[in-house]
Amino acid sequence: MELSHWQERIDLAAAFRSAARLN
Repeated sequence: MELSHWQERIDLAAAFRSAARLN
């Protein structure tokens, strides 16, 4: 299982959501 990869994707999605909320 590659949780590290998933975690990186979740972090990216979270950052994207944060940016969308700020915009």
